Amino acid sequence: MIITPLMCLTFAIYHESRGTNLSSMVKVGNVVVNRTADKNYCKTVFKRGQFSWTNKIKYKANFKSYNAMLDYYNITDLNSYFNSVQAATIAVNYSMTDANFYHDKSIKSFKFNAGQVVSSNKYFIFYR
Repeated sequence: MIITPLMCLTFAIYHESRGTNLSSMVKVGNVVVNRTADKNYCKTVFKRGQFSWTNKIKYKANFKSYNAMLDYYNITDLNSYFNSVQAATIAVNYSMTDANFYHDKSIKSFKFNAGQVVSSNKYFIFYR
């Protein structure tokens, strides 16, 4: 099994927004898409400093099985994972935001002052 760019986008959506609604997941996916010039979402997702979860999980492209891939990328909530797959598919085909950054409202200690607020919802603030 070989990891595709769409799978990398799915991993980012899963780790960054699992437990939220589909609209929020798509918007998080849109941010990754908006940051990616050449549709190589793996390069964007695993670029140093982009997402904190990638500090613990490094990019790996080949796996002997689907379950080995899920285990390596710490996918434990299959319902959220399948929602992330759906959100990634929507995000590459339909833009719900032109934001390049977002802030998870559940993280209170984070301060982000660069950029204009584009939108917000129950879970995130999106910036351009």
